[in-house]
Amino acid sequence: MRKAAIKRRGFVIKVSRGLMRGAAQHYQRQLDPRIVRRMEWLVLAILLAGTVRLNVLVQTLPYGTAGSVKTAETALSVFLAEAHYSAHILFARFRDEVLCSLPGEALLRHQGKAIVIVDATDYAKRSRKGKQGKQMQYTQKVRASKRKPNRYTKPPLSPGYVDIWGGVLLRGQHVVPLARQLSSSAHPKFASQNLLEEAVIWPCLATFAWQAILIADRGFRRKALLVKLLVRQVTFVIRLAANINVYYNGTWRNIIETARTLKPLGPITWKEGKAHARPCEGVAFRARLRDAPEEDDPTQPNPELNLVVLFPRVGDRDPLILATPLPIESLAHLRDIVKLYEYRWAIETMFENLKRDLHMDEFMVRDWLAIERLLWATAMSYMVLIVMRLSERQEGQRCLKDILAVLREQAVMGKGLTLGKIREALTLDYRDHRQDWLDLVQCVT
Repeated sequence: MRKAAIKRRGFVIKVSRGLMRGAAQHYQRQLDPRIVRRMEWLVLAILLAGTVRLNVLVQTLPYGTAGSVKTAETALSVFLAEAHYSAHILFARFRDEVLCSLPGEALLRHQGKAIVIVDATDYAKRSRKGKQGKQMQYTQKVRASKRKPNRYTKPPLSPGYVDIWGGVLLRGQHVVPLARQLSSSAHPKFASQNLLEEAVIWPCLATFAWQAILIADRGFRRKALLVKLLVRQVTFVIRLAANINVYYNGTWRNIIETARTLKPLGPITWKEGKAHARPCEGVAFRARLRDAPEEDDPTQPNPELNLVVLFPRVGDRDPLILATPLPIESLAHLRDIVKLYEYRWAIETMFENLKRDLHMDEFMVRDWLAIERLLWATAMSYMVLIVMRLSERQEGQRCLKDILAVLREQAVMGKGLTLGKIREALTLDYRDHRQDWLDLVQCVT
């Protein structure tokens, strides 16, 4: 009996190539056609292989005319480290092409504004020192344990990188990456991680002419950043740490101690991901803000913000503390703000998809620029999956039906067609019809 197959493989290649060639066309200067072809190849190879390991990529789609896997792998690593093009500019043009190709109502908005989410992920050091003792460049200590650590003990530190991402939220809880920066304690360009964070935040907001709502976790709760956002009149919902002091009713006190003295607005449910819904009591008040006394910087102004504190009714979970310039005049307003913060979980899902389905954290290249370019290419591959999933074109809908047929026959099919399942179907079809894919890569223009 013949296996189910993706009959419209050409649609996948056309989407990937169309986005890349559109990005190259709007590049700041004419891009070498050989670089464009190699980037088309790389994005498609990541989709079909489901990994960023170079030795697997060069076997998935043959890389040039190399006589062996080792030669092709070396050639690809040299291309990533030495080719003359700006990867972040190419990605920005690719991102613009993706945003233009999405359906009109794809973006999820609140009060007419797009929702921008910023968060960080980490990668453990994976490459060996090699014969000449070379390691990955500019590694730092990151918490990279993949197991769930004991609540009272911190996971062990290992060498690696912190990567800061910003993306815009779509309906269906998809996130389109807008900008990203690799962090390190010896970054060749940015002297501090604070500057690196802002190098991600400002381009994300500028993409929507600053008419966006910024959602971020505790890692972005610096007072100086909050002041800059207020000066630029940016709407945001950012989680704060419990060591923040506030000026309320003429006294500086810890934010938790202050909130406990106030009357709750009412019951509210705080959802963190799909599995956790915690009943809480919500408190809201307006106060001036500063860090803990031992960390306070007297040269920085103390912004006045609306603050939200959610106290869980059961268990010993820490309270949720949010800062926002949005008005809080009723329990309904409070619930809207908490709902906005809950959207942050979508970027965690994006990280999970990138690491689980595209194995973004398994790169073995050592050069800083090569790692950066490989991460950009992975983000582009992820965006191709988003465009395929949300395509309204007839050819796209038929391709998705073929993908569903492959999954029902050869894989476990869940309740919905996720980005990870689309990528899995592409890999399964490539495994069974490798020559058909190779022929199409050569002939589709």
